[in-house]
Amino acid sequence: SAARQTRHFRVFANDYVTAVLLAPLMRELVVDAPGISLETASAFRSLDEHLRDDRLDLVLAAGTFEGAERFPSAPLFDDRFVCIAGDRVTGLRERLTQAQLSALPYISYRQGGATSYADIELDRAGLTRRTALTIESFVLVPGLLRGTNMITMLQRRLLAALDVSGLQTARPPVRLAPLRERMYWHPRSTGDPAHEWLRERLVRVARSLGRR
Repeated sequence: SAARQTRHFRVFANDYVTAVLLAPLMRELVVDAPGISLETASAFRSLDEHLRDDRLDLVLAAGTFEGAERFPSAPLFDDRFVCIAGDRVTGLRERLTQAQLSALPYISYRQGGATSYADIELDRAGLTRRTALTIESFVLVPGLLRGTNMITMLQRRLLAALDVSGLQTARPPVRLAPLRERMYWHPRSTGDPAHEWLRERLVRVARSLGRR
């Protein structure tokens, strides 16, 4: 069976997807399929470059991509952004106000030129931020917020995977569209038994995450 093969898969996944989805996947693979190994790439360019030119086995990502209709895909899970604030932020209630968002120092996210989905949504709503720091890693956020009055937007599922003790959370000032993660692959891999097995396992793990 595919689970008994020795295969190496290259997967595009940012640090958020790695922490939320690949971490529980690997807890299963090291037991059920020890011959299967994964390698992640995290600087996104385009589906066409990753799947055709780079020959990555899978792209795990959210958003709208040019040429996506040329590649098979499947839904994985949905998520929502929440505001997370440092322990020195005062006056934070159930919902972050627009005044707080524009006044408090803000951590922005950008990786390989790609802007955070949350920042895209906030820009679309016309909400300004006072960006104090731009980073390339979501998982660094808790450590950066501690001891400060900075704020940012973080995925709700990631909050459950990280140590956010001592930090504060609130709803964004406007309702942000949900984050919908999908996996994409090249048509040449559709009939590959090991590739199909990995896709099915990813879907199963994603479903086990439950709703947020």
